[in-house]
Amino acid sequence: MNFKEWLRLWVGLLVLAAVDPKAGVPDPDPEPDPDPDPDPDPDPDPDPNADPDLNLAPDDDDPVALKAARDKATKEAGEHKAAAERHRLEAEDLRRRVPLPVVPPTEEAKRRDAEDRELADPKLDANRRWQIEANRTLRETKSRTDATLAQAQDLSDKANFELSCGTNKRFAAVKGEVEEELRKARAMGQNLPREAMAYYLLGKKVATAPEKKAAVTPKPGSERGTPVRSDVRPTGRMTEQQKRAKRLENVQI
Repeated sequence: MNFKEWLRLWVGLLVLAAVDPKAGVPDPDPEPDPDPDPDPDPDPDPDPNADPDLNLAPDDDDPVALKAARDKATKEAGEHKAAAERHRLEAEDLRRRVPLPVVPPTEEAKRRDAEDRELADPKLDANRRWQIEANRTLRETKSRTDATLAQAQDLSDKANFELSCGTNKRFAAVKGEVEEELRKARAMGQNLPREAMAYYLLGKKVATAPEKKAAVTPKPGSERGTPVRSDVRPTGRMTEQQKRAKRLENVQI
């Protein structure tokens, strides 16, 4: 707006004021409300019982809130990772403190170890290498065959013992003990038929049972205060002498 336009505007205002003195003057406010409503709180106080974490949702347009949320998530992930690493170290330390039991190597393990050392020699003869591999195959086949035969024998022995338990109550009474003792015997490299184990357990029970005293049968008349007549037979029948005495009881001679 240039100077001429400003000048025209002021001249117009002066002419309008001369014609109507109230022009350009705003009307006074009406009588104020004696009880006006209070202005609503633009920022009401939050609920004191509300969870503060629920109001911490970051604003997508607020870079500060986004950075704070990202830092919090990174911190929690680091804490979880540190806890997992601590648990792993504790488990490894526990395994070192409690070593695993050392199992002595078997004859087959010793033999395979010697064969492995021999096979590792690049100068080993081809015939000898073939012989070692063939012997290993034969031993593995024999081991599987022996295991299958032992399993079949065990099933047959168990079935026969079940039949014996059905006809012999004494075998049925020690059935659980037979299985327990058989498991212990096999752990030591022994294997016995179940029926033989049952006979062993029953004999052991009889041998270790306390002795019972035989009941003494009292003889007739041995009780104190009961006299025994020599002329009375144990059967209770009267003799000829007793019969004659009875007939002559009321007879006057």
